Amino acid sequence: ICNAGANQFSSQLVADSSGGAIIAWQDERDSSSTGYDIYAQRVNGIGSCQWTGNGIIVCNATDNQYSPQIITDGSGGAIIVWFDIRDYASTGYDIYVQRVNDTGICQLTNNGGIICNAASDQRHSKIIADGSGGGIIVWEDARDQATTDVDIFAQKINSSGICQWTSNGITICNQGGDQRSPELISDGSGGAIIVWQDNRDSVSTLVNIYAQRVNGSGICQWTNNGVIICNADEWQYSPRITSDNATGAIIIWQDQRNTATTDLDIYAQRINSSGICQWINNGILICNALDNQYSPEIICDSSSSAIITWYDLRNNAITGYDIYAQKTNNNGISQWINNGVIICNQGEEQRSPQLTSDGSEGAIIVWEEHRSSEYDIYAQKIVRPWPQITSISPNQSPWGKIAGNITISGSFFRDNQGDITYAKLTCTSQADIPASNINIINPNSLTCDFDLRSLNTPGTWSVVLYDSVGQTSTSATVCFDIYSPTMQSLTWISAPAGNIITGTQANLLGQINCNAIGYDYLKSFKVINLGTAKADEDISCLSFWHKSGGGGPGITFDPATDQCLGNFSRIQDHEWSITLYQEINHGDALYVAANIGGSAQAGRTCQFFLPAGNAEFEFANLLPGAALASSTTQEIVLSTSLYLDFLSSAPTNITFGQLALRLGQIKLNSTSINKLDITSLIVSLKDKNGTEQELGKVFERIWLEQNGQQLAEISAPASDNVFTLMPSLVLNGQVESTLELVGDIKTQPKINTFVIGLPHSQCINGGSILVTAVSGKSFPLLSRQVNIRSADLKSTFSNYPNPFQAGRGVTCVSYYLKQSAQVQLEVMTLTGVLIKNIIDKYQPEGMHEVSWDGRNANGLGVKSGVYLLSIKIKYANSQKDHLVRKVVVVR
Repeated sequence: ICNAGANQFSSQLVADSSGGAIIAWQDERDSSSTGYDIYAQRVNGIGSCQWTGNGIIVCNATDNQYSPQIITDGSGGAIIVWFDIRDYASTGYDIYVQRVNDTGICQLTNNGGIICNAASDQRHSKIIADGSGGGIIVWEDARDQATTDVDIFAQKINSSGICQWTSNGITICNQGGDQRSPELISDGSGGAIIVWQDNRDSVSTLVNIYAQRVNGSGICQWTNNGVIICNADEWQYSPRITSDNATGAIIIWQDQRNTATTDLDIYAQRINSSGICQWINNGILICNALDNQYSPEIICDSSSSAIITWYDLRNNAITGYDIYAQKTNNNGISQWINNGVIICNQGEEQRSPQLTSDGSEGAIIVWEEHRSSEYDIYAQKIVRPWPQITSISPNQSPWGKIAGNITISGSFFRDNQGDITYAKLTCTSQADIPASNINIINPNSLTCDFDLRSLNTPGTWSVVLYDSVGQTSTSATVCFDIYSPTMQSLTWISAPAGNIITGTQANLLGQINCNAIGYDYLKSFKVINLGTAKADEDISCLSFWHKSGGGGPGITFDPATDQCLGNFSRIQDHEWSITLYQEINHGDALYVAANIGGSAQAGRTCQFFLPAGNAEFEFANLLPGAALASSTTQEIVLSTSLYLDFLSSAPTNITFGQLALRLGQIKLNSTSINKLDITSLIVSLKDKNGTEQELGKVFERIWLEQNGQQLAEISAPASDNVFTLMPSLVLNGQVESTLELVGDIKTQPKINTFVIGLPHSQCINGGSILVTAVSGKSFPLLSRQVNIRSADLKSTFSNYPNPFQAGRGVTCVSYYLKQSAQVQLEVMTLTGVLIKNIIDKYQPEGMHEVSWDGRNANGLGVKSGVYLLSIKIKYANSQKDHLVRKVVVVR
C-alpha cells in the first residue's frame, strides 16, 4: 500500500463495495516541511493499488494532521475525518474532513473542510456513515475554557461535506468534569447512539459510562447529558459499542469496581432505542479472572449475540499477556466458558486485539504478538469456543500398553457446530500419539484410547484436542504421565489335583500370581522342567495363558474363556521360553499348560519352576528381580478309555458324482473325561494296488454329521494324511456319540480301502487319545463317466469363526474360483466406508482362503459391531461376480 520514506502509521480502512478497500493513514514522509500528513490508497479485490503509487494526498496542510478515521461514501469513494493543528496558535486542535471519489480525486476544499474549529482543542474524532452518503462525527471538545472540562460534541455532514447541524457541532454532553473516549454507532434511522466515559461524579464513583442517542436532525433523544450505563464504584472506562441488530446497542468497558483486588475486569450492558438498560443494573460480568483484563473490543454476530475479545494478564507469570474471547446472547447470558476462552497464550505478550464478524456466528480476531524477538501480527478465527480441558482420568499409565477408556473432561466438546474430531498426546522430542476410539459422551466429556506400546521412556505429555472446524486446545496444566512399570513377585500358588492323562490338551501345570504395582508388560518368560517328561515325546506343546483379575488361591483356569498368549519355544529338552508383550494387572493370573501326547510315557513327571534371573523372565524395560517360589510337579498317567469304532461302511454301489454319500458311522466314547475336543482326523485312501490317493481328487468335500446336522468339515491335510476339522469337534465325553462320515464324490474313485482314525498328536481336553486307526470297506470301481457337481462362489464364500475377537483372533475367509481371476476382498462398514483391503491380486482356479485379524488399515482394532466382507471377482473372460457377507467383530 505504501513504503514511502519515513513512517506511515495509524492506518484505517473501509470496504469499497467492489471487493476491495480504501485505506487512510498518517504519513511522515514530508515531516520537515508539512509535519504529519494524511494519505489514502485504494486497492482492488486482487490486491492491486488503483491510485497514485504510495497513495494520494488527502491533507498536507502546515503542521500535523492526526488519527484519520474513514467511512464509505456509498458511491465507491470514502469520507475521511481527522484532527489537525494547522491553526493551533488561534484555535488549538480542530476537526477536518475530506471526501475522495472512486478515482482518488478529493471532492471538498483543498486539505479538507472544517468540521469544528472552536476555541481550544477538539480531538479524538470518530465517524460513522449516516446511510445517505454522509456521516456523523463525534469528538472530545475542550472549548469551555472557563471550566477547562472536556465535553462531547457531534456534527453531521452530507455527501458534499456540508455541516447539517449547528456550526461547530451540537452538544452531546457538557455536564461538568471530563467526558472522554466517545464511540458511536448508527441508530438505523439517520442518527447515532454515542457512548463515552464520564467523571462528572468523580467524588463519589470516580469515572462512569454514559450514552446518548441523537436523531438525524441533531436532537438528543434521551435524558439531557446522557443516560447512565454504569455508575458502579471506582473506574469504568474505555467503552466500546456495537449494534444489537434491534434498534439498540450493546456496550462493553473496563471496570475497576472490585476494590478488594483493584484489578480491571470486563462488563457489558445492552440498551434499547429508548435508552433503557436491558440487563442487570451496572451491567453483566464478562470476565473477572485474576489480574487485569484490558482493551475490550466487541462485534454483533448474525444471531444478535455479542462476541467480545480482550487481552488478559491472568497468567502473566507464565505466558504474559494473552488473548481471550467471550460470547453473550441478547439476554446477557455468556455462551462460552466462565471468564472466556483462550484465543492465544503462546508465551511472551499478545496485545491490542481487534475483531470482525465472519458473516455468521463467529469472528476473526487479530492482535499484536511478541512471540519472537519483535512484534508480529497474528490472527485466529473462532466459530465456536475452543475446546477446554479441565481433567483427565486416569491421568497416568505405564508405557508399552494401550491406555484404554481415558476420560477427558472439560467443555465445548460438542455443540450445534460440531464435535471434537481428533485428540493426541504430545511431548517434547517425542512423536505424537494419536487417540483412537474417540467417543463424545456429552459437551463436557469424552473417552478415548492411547496406544503406548511403542514407548519405553517416562515423561509428561500434554493432551491436544481438535474440533470439527480445525480449532485446537492444548492442556497446559492438565497432563498425562507415562511411567515405567514395576513388578514385586511372580509366584506359583497352586497346581491341579490329580495326574496328567495322556493325550490331554492345555493341561494346567500351575498358576502364577502376579503381585504388580500398576500395569506391567510381559516381554519374555522362561520355564524349566526338571522332571522326566521329555519335549516332543511326552510334551507336544507348552503354552502360556492369562486371566485378568484371576489370581489367588485355587485353580480357575478354563481354556474356553481364558486368553492364550502363545506357545513356548523349546531351547533344549528341559527349557522353554516365550517372547511377547502382554498387559498384566495387579492380581492377574498367568498359567502354564502342557499338551501331553498320546504316546506319552506313563510315570514320567513334569516338574516346572521359574528361573530366578531377570534374563529368564522379563518385563518391558526396567524391572527389578522378582522373588519366586518352589516348582510345581505332576505325573503322566496313561488312559485307554477313549475309543473310536467304525460301525458301518458305504453302500457297495456308488454313483459317480453322487452327493452326500454316507461313507460310514463312527462311535466315540470316553468315561474318564467330560469333554472331547477333536481338531483333526486321519483319512487314508488307497487304490487296489495300495497306492495312497489324494482326498481332494476323490471328494468334492467330506464332513461329519450327527442326527443330520453337519458338525465339522474336513479340510486339506496339515501334514501327510492328517486332516483338520473346521471347526474343531466338541462332544460330551461322558455320552456315547455316533457320527456319520459323509462326502460328495468328485471324480471316478479308484479306491479299494479307506482308513479313518485320530492321529497320535491329537489333543483332547482332559482326556486320552485313540492310537489305532479303523479301516473302512472299499469303494467299487466304476467304468462309466457321469456329470460332476462343481463348486460355485456363492456356496463357498463364507468366513469362520463369525463372530470373532479383533486383535486376539482371526476369521478365515474361503471362496472357490471356477477359473483364474482378479480377486479384490475388502472389509467395509455397513454404510460402505472402507476399513481394509485384505487382498487385491490375480489367483488361479480352485479354493482359496485368507484371514482378517479385525484391524483396520492403520493396524488398530476396529470397534465391536457388524461389518461387511465384499468380494469382487473379474475372470479372464471379463465375467464378474460380486458377493457381500456380514461378519461380527467383538472386543
